[in-house]
Amino acid sequence: MGPSGAGKTTLLDILGDRINSGISGEILINGTKKNSKIFKKISAYIMQEDRLQEYLTVEESMRVASDLKCHPSTKNCERVREIIEQLGLIEEKETLTKNLSGGQKKRLAIGLELVNNPPVMFFDEPTSGLDAVSSLQVISLLKNLALAGRTIVCSIHQPSSRLFNMFDDLYVIGKKQCVFSGPVSSLVPAMENAKIDIPKYYNPADFVIELAADGIFIPSPQNSRAPSPTGLSRMRSTVEKELSSQNVYQCPLIKQFLILLKRQFKLIYRNAFVFHLRFVSHALVGLLFGGLYYKIGNDADKTLDNFAFIFISLLFLQFSAIMPSLLIFPIQISVMMREVRNRWYNVGPYFLAITLAELPFQIVFDYIYIIIAYFMTSQIQSSARFFMFSTIVILNSLISASLGLLIGAVAPSVESSSFIGPLACIPVLLFAGFFVPVKNIVKYLRWISYTSYGFYSFDALVISIYGTFYQVPQREDLFCPVPNCASPLLVLQNREISSDDLTRDWIVLLVFYAFLRLLAFAAVKIKLILSSRIQKKIDEFVRRRRNLKYEIRKNSDLESIETESPSSSF
Repeated sequence: MGPSGAGKTTLLDILGDRINSGISGEILINGTKKNSKIFKKISAYIMQEDRLQEYLTVEESMRVASDLKCHPSTKNCERVREIIEQLGLIEEKETLTKNLSGGQKKRLAIGLELVNNPPVMFFDEPTSGLDAVSSLQVISLLKNLALAGRTIVCSIHQPSSRLFNMFDDLYVIGKKQCVFSGPVSSLVPAMENAKIDIPKYYNPADFVIELAADGIFIPSPQNSRAPSPTGLSRMRSTVEKELSSQNVYQCPLIKQFLILLKRQFKLIYRNAFVFHLRFVSHALVGLLFGGLYYKIGNDADKTLDNFAFIFISLLFLQFSAIMPSLLIFPIQISVMMREVRNRWYNVGPYFLAITLAELPFQIVFDYIYIIIAYFMTSQIQSSARFFMFSTIVILNSLISASLGLLIGAVAPSVESSSFIGPLACIPVLLFAGFFVPVKNIVKYLRWISYTSYGFYSFDALVISIYGTFYQVPQREDLFCPVPNCASPLLVLQNREISSDDLTRDWIVLLVFYAFLRLLAFAAVKIKLILSSRIQKKIDEFVRRRRNLKYEIRKNSDLESIETESPSSSF
C-alpha cells in the first residue's frame, strides 16, 4: 500500500519481472537469488484492467487457457470445472464474457491464470472499480488461494477495514521507501508504540497511507528483523527444491496456432453486428453499383463509366476491409498483450492465426459484392477474366486489411486508428490512376503512384477486363456506333496501360501484402516491448486523478463536519 506516486506498481512490476531495465540490486526468494527465466514461468500477473475476449463464454475462455497452458496429460475438463466452481461462476459458464459484471470479470481473469496452478500470483489493484460486494468476493477468493498454499501479492487502494484485515502481511511505501513492513495485525500496536494516535473511528488503512504520504516511519519488529543463518539455509533448500520441481509446460507452436485459429474463427462470426453488417453492406452496395452502372461493360461509349465502376469498387472494398481492422484490432491487441506477457503463447502463432482466420470471411464478403456487381454491369462473360478480376479485388482487400492491422497496432486507441486509417487511404486512391492518369501527374508527385497499391490494383483490373494475358484470347470488339472506337486495345492505349504489366502488378501486390503483414507483426512486437513503460505512465496518471478526487471529496466531508454546530446533547 501507499499514496499515489509512492512506487507500488513499480515495485510490483519489478517483482513480477515486467520491468528489467533501469533498476539495480537483486531480488531474493527465501534468501536465494531469483532465476528470472524460471520465475516468469511459475508466476502470473493479473493487471488492473480486465482484458478478456468478449465473444467467448466463461467455459470457452477457461478451456482455451487450459489447452494453451496445461500439459495434454492433465485432465483439462475436470480442472476447468473445478476452477469455475471455485470462482463461483458455475451459473455463468455459458455466458459471454462481455455480459458479465465487473466482479465476475475480475474473478474470471483470476481463473484464467489459475489453470496451470502458478505458486506465485501478482495482482495490481484487484478491487479497482468494484463495489463493496464484488470487492469482498474478489478478496475472499484471493484469501482462499493463499490458504491453499499460493503466494498472493497485491497492490490495493483504499480497502475497507474488513478487506484490510483479510490480508496477512502489509508493506507500506511512502516517498519511494518502506514505511512499514509486518503483519497486518501488528500495524495498530506498532503505531501505538511509536506514539502515533489514530483518530477514533478511522480506518487504519486510510490513516497509514496519510502517514506514508508524509514519509513518517513506523517501527515494527519485521523492519529490523533478519532471518537466522540456519533459517536462511533451510529456506534456500526449500525454494530450490520447489523451483526445480516445477513442471512448466510450453505448448508447441503448431498447437498454439491451431487453438488460436479456432478461437479467432469464433470471435469473428460471434461478433454478430459486424459480421451481419459486412454481409448486408456488400450485398446492398453491389446492387446499388450494379444498378447505377447497369449494362455498361460492353459499351465502348461508356468506357469511362466502366473505369469509374472499377475504381469505385476498389474504393468500397478497400474501406470495407480496413475498417474492421481499425475498430477491432486495437481492442484485441490489448488482450493479446496480457496473454503473451503471461506466457500463454508466442506472438508469431497468434498473428498467423488472425491472418488465416480472416481469409475465408474476406473472400466470401468480396465475392458477394463481385458476383452481383460484375454481372449486373455486363462485364465480359469469361471465367478466366472473372477469376482474374475477383482475385485482384480480393488481394486488394487483403492488403487494405493488412494496412488496418498496421495502423491498429501503432495507434494508441480505437479513436485515433479510426481517424488515421481513412487518411492513409487518401493517397492510395488519389494516385491510383483513375482521377489523373500517371502520365499526366507532375514529375515530382508521379513517384507516389508507384508506391500506391491502389495504382497496381486499378491497372490490373483494367487489364483483366480489356487486355490479353496468360493465353486468354483477345476479347471481341465493344459495341460502338462510331467506327474505329470498338477495339479493347485502343481503350488500353488511351490510358497508356499495357497487358504486359499484369505480371508486374501481381508481384507488386503480393509484395505489398507480405510487407504490410510483416510490418504489422513487427509493430506488435515493438509495442509489446514498449507498452509496459507506456502503460505504467497511463496507469499512474489514472491513479493520481482518482486519488485527487478522493482527497477532494474527503476534505470537503471533513470541512462539512467541522462546520456543524455541536449543539445536540446526548
